[in-house]
Amino acid sequence: MPNKNIFFIRHGKLDLPYKNHGEMPVSVIADLASRKLNPPIDREHTQALIDQLKTRIPLEQIETIYFSPSERCQATTYLIKEVLDKKDVNIQVLEDLQEVSFDLAKLLEVNDISESEFDIGTLNRMVLQGMADGVGVDQVEQMYQKIDQAFQIIKQSEHTNILCITHDFIMRVIELYIRTKGDISKLEPSDLHNTQTNGYLSGFVVGDQLRGFREIK
Repeated sequence: MPNKNIFFIRHGKLDLPYKNHGEMPVSVIADLASRKLNPPIDREHTQALIDQLKTRIPLEQIETIYFSPSERCQATTYLIKEVLDKKDVNIQVLEDLQEVSFDLAKLLEVNDISESEFDIGTLNRMVLQGMADGVGVDQVEQMYQKIDQAFQIIKQSEHTNILCITHDFIMRVIELYIRTKGDISKLEPSDLHNTQTNGYLSGFVVGDQLRGFREIK
């Protein structure tokens, strides 16, 4: 059986009155993290990103798209299918691709940081450290289990070109899962801080035997 190409990308830009996460109020980020807020995507901006994505991966060859159950991942999936105009593309929600959940109020308390001192760089550091420490964030051990389940489902697909649409923080853990071949004993907590930041519709590709990791920029 041919080796699979599994492409992981982050969802499209959120349809919110802010240009990026760095401009979002703490309350908005907290609601995104707790899933109280589940916004759709900016279709116009995301469609432009899809056109760029066509130059980086063989998007026309995608046969199956798995996506996180969030509105932004679902909307990105349907927009890609619409742009490709391929009715035979199989799409399927995959719960295990859901974003890492964190309690922003707890993280601010644990790190002794006030809302006035908060910025997006601080958020990234706190979430990554929280995953390692198991404080205020889904633990990395739990995420490894979810990712393992996701790969088991993906590997069962009969298709060879598969696209997964998900979120930045879980993609950072997926990157480490791939680099450690799913063996959490090879993971150092500090490794989380050395993972790549995934922009909208950016990510990486890997074979189904967790070989050939390559960034998609």
